[in-house]
Amino acid sequence: MESSDSILQATLRYRGIQGMYFLNKRGDIGYITADSNKAVRETFPQINNRELLKKHPDFMEQLEGFLLQTGEIPGALLDHGKACEIELGYIVPPDENQPWNSSNFVLHNHVIEGLRIDDAMTSAGKFQSPLGVGVDEDRYQTVRSLYQGFAHLLYHKNAFGVHQYFPVLFKLPGANLNSTTPQEKAPLRVLNLKWSKSDDMGLSAERFARFPAIFSILRANMVKRGAIILDDSKTIVAVS
Repeated sequence: MESSDSILQATLRYRGIQGMYFLNKRGDIGYITADSNKAVRETFPQINNRELLKKHPDFMEQLEGFLLQTGEIPGALLDHGKACEIELGYIVPPDENQPWNSSNFVLHNHVIEGLRIDDAMTSAGKFQSPLGVGVDEDRYQTVRSLYQGFAHLLYHKNAFGVHQYFPVLFKLPGANLNSTTPQEKAPLRVLNLKWSKSDDMGLSAERFARFPAIFSILRANMVKRGAIILDDSKTIVAVS
């Protein structure tokens, strides 16, 4: 993972990233606290859970394949040289004029268009959970709070009922988190952990079913840490 100093810089500048998953350039994932970060294995405390392993006998095999996949994601992004479907958007420090307290999550156009397609394909014409705040046209807004953007993508399903997104933070190697840069060069990016090199950067429903136990566990762990808040009915609570 990144050094503690680098992580601390990020938490000071980018409000709200504590508790969110963080992917480093080696493909290790952990989560950020105020002054440190966790190693990849600590992201899966269920490894020694006998009941879970009994319920999911293929869990360890899934985990091995999943960890191999995460190592491909940063390299594929950097080799591509520009925003692609692996990258969902980027994080911008909070602005005093915005209506929420966390940093801003700016979604790339291909994500917005994907959500539009999902919406059009559903019989009710509505998303699994609200995108945006309030009126219908806000469902497709590009900029939203970090919490709201992550929560929606984590629980959003396409028209076939399949989860498509698992957002993680990624700092571009060599980038200075304290520098002021144009938004398109923002150093803190959001990648989709549900990407696989074998998919050739396409969005196919089949790949999202490869590691069902892994992603459900990662979501549950994020809820336990309070990074994503659900109410008693398992509905996403709007948090600032």
